[in-house]
Amino acid sequence: MWAAARYDLGLSPDEFWALTPAQFRALYDRHILALEEADVRAALICTVMANIHRGKNRKPFRVEDFVPDRRGKRKAPRQQTWEEQLALVKQWHKILGGK
Repeated sequence: MWAAARYDLGLSPDEFWALTPAQFRALYDRHILALEEADVRAALICTVMANIHRGKNRKPFRVEDFVPDRRGKRKAPRQQTWEEQLALVKQWHKILGGK
C-alpha cells in the first residue's frame, strides 16, 4: 500500500500515515478514475485514426474498442467450441498448402 501511496499518489510518509483506510481508498479510487479518463481521451484519438484507415466495408471502430479494462468490468469473450477451433485449423492448413 505504501508504494501505491508514494508512487501513484505522491504522498509523503507523514501524509500516508495520517490517512484512514477509507480516506486512502477514496484517494486511490480518484486516481484510478483520472487514469480511466485519460485512457478514454487516448482511445478517442485511436478510434479516429483507426476509422480513417479502416477498410471500405468494415464496421466502424468504437471508443470502447481501445479503452483498457482496468477494473475487470468487460465480459469475457465467448469460448470457441471445438468444432470452431477445428474449422480454423483446417482453414490454416489449406492456406499453408496442406491437402
